[in-house]
Amino acid sequence: MEFLKNTTELSSIKVRKSTLIRAQLWACGSIMALYSFSNLLNKIWYIGTALVLLYTIILVLCGVLRIDGLVKACTIPFVYFGYLLLTSQWAMYPSETVLWVAIDSIFIIIVGLFYLMMLNNSVDAVTDVFVVITYITLPVTVILYLIKPDSIRFGGYATKLLPLLLVFCVSAIEDKSRLLKSAIALMVGLGIVIISKSRTPLLACAITLPIISWWTSSRLVDSTRKMIILALVVAIGVGCLMAFEPTREMVTESMLRITGDEEISIQGTLNASSDDIRDMQYKMGMYVLLTSQPWGIGYMNFASMINDVLGYPVNLHNSVLTWGAEGGLPCVLIVLFMFYKYFALAKRTMKKSLLEQDVRFCKSCIVAMVGVLITAMFHQAHQAPPMYILIGIVYALPQKDKRPKRILNRNWTAPQVTDTSLVV
Repeated sequence: MEFLKNTTELSSIKVRKSTLIRAQLWACGSIMALYSFSNLLNKIWYIGTALVLLYTIILVLCGVLRIDGLVKACTIPFVYFGYLLLTSQWAMYPSETVLWVAIDSIFIIIVGLFYLMMLNNSVDAVTDVFVVITYITLPVTVILYLIKPDSIRFGGYATKLLPLLLVFCVSAIEDKSRLLKSAIALMVGLGIVIISKSRTPLLACAITLPIISWWTSSRLVDSTRKMIILALVVAIGVGCLMAFEPTREMVTESMLRITGDEEISIQGTLNASSDDIRDMQYKMGMYVLLTSQPWGIGYMNFASMINDVLGYPVNLHNSVLTWGAEGGLPCVLIVLFMFYKYFALAKRTMKKSLLEQDVRFCKSCIVAMVGVLITAMFHQAHQAPPMYILIGIVYALPQKDKRPKRILNRNWTAPQVTDTSLVV
């Protein structure tokens, strides 16, 4: 009876522990949901991240979560932001550098939280979270449209998350039990990207989704089936958008934006096409890149320098130029090493994995980061969560199959067997 009682208690403890871990998984997912709202409620996702961090710390102190390799995983992001802070020593506007490093260093926490999320949960559970968050982007887009119908962009910051989320939605189609749920999520996400009037997410999706459709299937038949599903989803989604007047107008405006026919104004001082403005940004950025080596001009100093010249701030809108022009050569080397480790760990884990869903998940992480790097050429991807979410997840993959380290009682010794009849 005592044995049965202890077994029941142990089972109950395991159930409670599993529930707490699953809650941490969905808490991390809520960070992405809050981020998609943050252009309406500025920095609300910072508050959400702080609450998730507090909950995660409590679980760690209670011994609920594994933390193997956490410090090592956060070392490279910590060095990256540490160097960016160091650039304030020679920056023209050191206060700007210090301020933005303090703001953006929250991404070290993002890496840690999603590292622990991946370490303590299965790849299927993480994929389910990504699919659900894709659905959440729909009410976010609708609410933002109702509040700001004349907004320059539709979808808010959800469009920065969708190139990442949709890769995992396509990957999940491989599982027949998730086929319908994932296909509908894919249709929702693509619809938002199409009407968003933002070209970069559309470009990233146009490149990554066919790749993941082909790469994650081991047989030609499966690849063909998934490509057909993707084509049907796009066709049905576009048909639904064209069936209603408001969404049809959004698609038209988005096409004008893609073709470069849209004109915008910067603080009432400049009327030009968005392409002309971007060209101006890139030319100025390239000039700074070539004249500021090897140390760069200091993190987030470009906008302030341009403000002195033109009378209004113009951001680089390009992470690659930011790393090179503002961070300099050391920053570029740190970033290259961070991405090298990312792809190396994903590839190594993929080769060692025996389960098909693990291999598929690793491939999805590789393709999703390709989408992030495409975004980095046109947007400030280094100031958005997707890059750091993926880094935290992939850095945790090699640790998942390792047994957690436990503290042994050194005073404990094995009992001596004196009765040989007990030996089997």
